[in-house]
Amino acid sequence: MNAIHNPYQEVPSGPLSIGATDITTAVRLPSVLSYFHSLYPKVNLSLMTGSTEELVNDVLKYNLDGAFITDPIDHPKIIQEPLIEEELVLIIGASHPPIQTLKDLKRRTILIFRSGCTYRTKLEQWLREEGIFPLKKVEFGTIEGMLGCVKAGLGVALVSKSIATQLEKSEFITCYSVPEKYKHVTTIFIRRDDIPVSNALNKFLKATKECFKDLDMTNSL
Repeated sequence: MNAIHNPYQEVPSGPLSIGATDITTAVRLPSVLSYFHSLYPKVNLSLMTGSTEELVNDVLKYNLDGAFITDPIDHPKIIQEPLIEEELVLIIGASHPPIQTLKDLKRRTILIFRSGCTYRTKLEQWLREEGIFPLKKVEFGTIEGMLGCVKAGLGVALVSKSIATQLEKSEFITCYSVPEKYKHVTTIFIRRDDIPVSNALNKFLKATKECFKDLDMTNSL
């Protein structure tokens, strides 16, 4: 009797193009990429960063095999898999005057990512709902640039708690809670529905889930 061939049992190789938001790339993916490469060195993995909006478009245009975005989308050609929920906090440099009320934000510079970012959308919606329209906004393309400017006292930003916790321990920043309505984002992996899952992508997703679980256990200690 002949055995049924299962391609997922083979060692993956070849190209694999993945996209991710800047925050996911900085916080979640280093351990994933290192672990995956150690297991499957024959896979030629490339990583592209962008906003959720940009990444969705790149997946739809077949430029990416899949991407990590924040929060669900509604598109008939997209398959999405929720992976992990992130809590958001507002941060400000430790040397900056403390925020007493939300009205203080009118006089503070707001640090945001480029258009199409879920974090930016949530922050702007929250402030708009409260009738707060900051006098100045500064747009960033990387999380490193934004965090550096927060620590230097330039302004306030909305980031994941996993990032803020480490900075707060180092006494570089002060954290403030966010209303429940805007407090959470979900990291989701998306791909087109008309592209079969390759062996490389299947193994990558498995490695991702293992690393995300381990990182969450570490952060909870």
